[in-house]
Amino acid sequence: MKYWIASLLFAMTFVSYSNSCYAWVVKSKTPKQRIITLAPHLAEIVYALDKGTELIAVSEASNYPESVKDLPTVANYRGVNFTEILRAKPTHILAWQGGNQSKDIQRLRAMGLSVLAVSVESLTDITQQIIDVGTYINATNTAAVATQFANALKKHQKKYATVTPKRVFYYSAQQPLFTIGKTAWVTQLLATCQLHSIYADSAIPYPQANIAFVLNSQPEVIISSQKQPLTELERFWQTHQNILASMLIQADPDQMHRFTPRVLDELGRICATAHL
Repeated sequence: MKYWIASLLFAMTFVSYSNSCYAWVVKSKTPKQRIITLAPHLAEIVYALDKGTELIAVSEASNYPESVKDLPTVANYRGVNFTEILRAKPTHILAWQGGNQSKDIQRLRAMGLSVLAVSVESLTDITQQIIDVGTYINATNTAAVATQFANALKKHQKKYATVTPKRVFYYSAQQPLFTIGKTAWVTQLLATCQLHSIYADSAIPYPQANIAFVLNSQPEVIISSQKQPLTELERFWQTHQNILASMLIQADPDQMHRFTPRVLDELGRICATAHL
């Protein structure tokens, strides 16, 4: 009888110990997040926050870093693929307020999905965007990444605070010729290093430019964000070389037009070249 009771107590103790160990293991294991981004710059932010391994789907134009190209796409400029998003079973969705359609964001939320929509209007907003996204996806290096960008921006602004201003013609398309107006993102970027668009008075963000106006304005610097060989860009302006002797710079549109820390790298290169 004593042997049976002792055996029973041992068995109960073993089961209790095993259950306790199992419960501890389950409790300590954090489920892996499944993140979807609906804009290229948001995918970059996720990687900057060291959460790239938890990114499961992106938007069609996402191309940085290189590994993001291997991920399935669930959105483009026309909208989002709700079927594929549901099939992916995301735990976090990052949307661009102002870039993605509001009705799409609302529908995703109505489907019971967790969505953070962020917007950026200025360079300083990128710091807050990093903080908001980092907090949302539980990134441990959020403060460090945000602080690093904020400090780099201050350094950039201080460097060019007193340089002599220059007039610039910036264009993103050649036929027809489209440039940047007063409220365009790139207009304010260039202004941080005293490069001022000759179309800065235009109320239209991206107006069609008039070549006669460009020639008459005599910009000291011409910047193209077209993805084509520099020789082709030079050939276009050679026909006007007798009356226009502007410095020609080619910009990387992916870096200049996206709200990520990388924008300062390309902006810094352009500013340094323009002020040589």
